[in-house]
Amino acid sequence: MTRVGAPQRRRVAANGRDTGSVLPLVLVLMVIGALVVLPLMNYAITVMRAGEVESDKTRSLEYARAGLRTALTSTASLYDNCGGFAGDVPRNLASIDLAGVSSTCQVVGTTNYLSNDQVPFHLATLQIDQPIPPELEDPRNYTNPSAAPDDEDLWQPDRSPNPAVGTVWVPNLPVRPEIDRTTPARGDGDYSRAMSFGTCDVYFPGTYTEPVAVRGPRPTYFVSGVYYFESTITFEGGADVVVGAGETEGCTGDIDALNYVSNPPESTLISGVGATFVFGHEGQFIVDNSGGAVDVVMNQRYADDSEEGALPSDGVSIMTVNGDLDDGDPTGDVLPLFVDDVLATLPANVTVNGEIVNVADDGYVPSVHTPEPIPPEAPAAPSVAEYISATCSNPTNCADKAAAFLSWATPDDNGFVITDYVVEVRSKRRNQSSYGSWSPTPCPLDAPWATGAAARVSCTVQGLNGYSNPGLSSNESDYQFRVTAVSYGGSSDPGPESPGDTRIYARPYSGGIAVDPLLSVADPVQPINDLGSPTTNFADGKLISWNPVGEPSDSGGLPIDGYRVVATPVGPNPGGHPLVECSANWDQTSCLLPADDPDTPAPAFEGLVRGAPYRITMHAINELGESSLPPSPPPTLVFLDGLSDSEVDALPPYTPPPPPPTPAIYRTPPAIIEVVASSASPIQLDIAGYVSMPQGRIELDGGSSAEQHAMRLTGGAVTARIDVANLGTNSRIEFENPSTQKTILIVTTVNGDYDARAEAVVQVNANGGWALNSWEAE
Repeated sequence: MTRVGAPQRRRVAANGRDTGSVLPLVLVLMVIGALVVLPLMNYAITVMRAGEVESDKTRSLEYARAGLRTALTSTASLYDNCGGFAGDVPRNLASIDLAGVSSTCQVVGTTNYLSNDQVPFHLATLQIDQPIPPELEDPRNYTNPSAAPDDEDLWQPDRSPNPAVGTVWVPNLPVRPEIDRTTPARGDGDYSRAMSFGTCDVYFPGTYTEPVAVRGPRPTYFVSGVYYFESTITFEGGADVVVGAGETEGCTGDIDALNYVSNPPESTLISGVGATFVFGHEGQFIVDNSGGAVDVVMNQRYADDSEEGALPSDGVSIMTVNGDLDDGDPTGDVLPLFVDDVLATLPANVTVNGEIVNVADDGYVPSVHTPEPIPPEAPAAPSVAEYISATCSNPTNCADKAAAFLSWATPDDNGFVITDYVVEVRSKRRNQSSYGSWSPTPCPLDAPWATGAAARVSCTVQGLNGYSNPGLSSNESDYQFRVTAVSYGGSSDPGPESPGDTRIYARPYSGGIAVDPLLSVADPVQPINDLGSPTTNFADGKLISWNPVGEPSDSGGLPIDGYRVVATPVGPNPGGHPLVECSANWDQTSCLLPADDPDTPAPAFEGLVRGAPYRITMHAINELGESSLPPSPPPTLVFLDGLSDSEVDALPPYTPPPPPPTPAIYRTPPAIIEVVASSASPIQLDIAGYVSMPQGRIELDGGSSAEQHAMRLTGGAVTARIDVANLGTNSRIEFENPSTQKTILIVTTVNGDYDARAEAVVQVNANGGWALNSWEAE
């Protein structure tokens, strides 16, 4: 047996005592751990949960910010789609494609192109007695107050070259681009002068002297700047056109056209934003939908202050060069405009380097499509036919006895009735080599039967030195003639002279009764009723009727002034009976030869004597005299027998014809803006800027399909007159002060585990430029 010592026994006793003491310690530790760990775990869980909430918030805020950024990717669309005025209702915007995210925009402020003290009269007409059509009435419109020559300038104090409230805005002209765009670019021979940009045709600013035709199917873009047209620009079927950069986007833009167009011009002349069309000479803006639909948009024009030559075009879409340069006004400040017996004055100036310059100094060509009187065109060379004089009975007395019948075609009257012609003649003797100077010669032209038609285009020149048959006289002369037309607009240039050397022969008659063709009257002038019939006998006398002279060739080339009927007694005792006459005016076809009063004792006869024979002859009268042809067939013997007891009711009292109307002293020229629908193909026309054509005319006509068209001129206008017809509900001429800048509130909201909202206030220009005022997300 092993013996245990005392120390060992003590260790064994101690181990016995420690048995089971760990459990309380573990329990204590567990309690302590629970008191420490569980809160830590709860904290961790809480922290984790809080992180998820923060993540939701951050995500929602980012969604809201993304909605704002998406809205700002197209500021031009914001300008177009967010409303037109402050306080307008919020509009929905496209946002990011996530559930619960939406964006809206609302206009909270606007800045217009013109301030309140800059808004001129909306529409102004300057031609007297040409009020603005009732369809366009507005209290802010203006009509010329002038009404008579002594108050012709009443409207002048209301004129201003700059827009101002209570004024008629008549802007100065921009400097004309001197580059002539005349070469066809596509080789199609229609003078389109369009450059190619892919499937887009492009025009650049400049001066266009030939007609321009814009048509489909390719869309067309006019680069921003100033265009001068001296002939027509016509937008035809299929045309899809945007003029200048701006609110409506074209098939290209200024920058792309400048950089990528094929065969670009050496000088592009781009200026400002939008474009201005200036029309001079025969320039017109024409829309023709006969070949299909037409869509033309002219964006608002903006010119920068630094572009001085183009600055007058700021805000203006269409202008005209006004007036007649040859007006005798040494100052060059104003040019004339005739309007219904009133001469008004208009500016026709251009600003160059800060100075006002007369348009004549820069080669401007005034528009001819204005109510201002302009002279007619010159007549063509007259044709010449000779007459034979009955008073030239032998070759030695034919000096000053020849005559020539001239005729010519009616020239273009340029809108005014031609009231007269001036015939000039020059001659040279048979032994001379050159002609003398031109001098006017009498050549009566008045047509008394005219009721408003133009002056005659033929006349007879008398007193010429004719060639005799043998050519014996040294006075024999060759002649040339020319004609000048006269109207209220003035005198034309002299026309070209008659061709060659006109040699007129003064031939004598051989035998018989001399008959002068100058005074002759053709056979239709003979009496047409049965002179022997008692039905032509009345208590007052015998009725004679006839057919009137018709063409000038029947009357010797001059108009008939009247007729004379002569009854010459014949028989065994003609001397006891007087000649009996009756006369008629040029427009009458009968007259009454008076009967003798049976109670008058012989031989004091004064009228036709019953039972006595008479020979009736007819005579037609013109300015040169009376026809002398004997009647054909031979003279008719008339017996005044079997008189009726009735009065002559076949001859009503003579009423002379009305005098010719006074020709209007202003004309109705072709319109500068001419939009006349000729088919149902839709016309979409938008001209956003001001229209300044104080001597021009605007014509809009929707035709029979007015509701198919939208013809809108919304920038205001000053014009001589406005003619509208068949305007549909989508067509109008008015003034809208364009908004150049809008202050827009954009709001994006996110609805989810965490609702978020982001707001931005931005200022957006019409061309898409923008600036951020504030940005907030919560």
